[in-house]
Amino acid sequence: MPGGVGGALRKLEVPVKRLIQGARTEQVLNPAAVDNPDLIAYFARLGAERKRRSAPHT
Repeated sequence: MPGGVGGALRKLEVPVKRLIQGARTEQVLNPAAVDNPDLIAYFARLGAERKRRSAPHT
């Protein structure tokens, strides 16, 4: 789990949950506000993949 700058881990629980649910990064948080933006990108990719897989097939 990524931590916020200054170690504010709990403040990122909800944004990371929203990323995993498929929300876009810019809607959820500012990647510059976390200590490891690569992890935010990882959770965003994970959420996008989950969202893509759960979309109804047409």
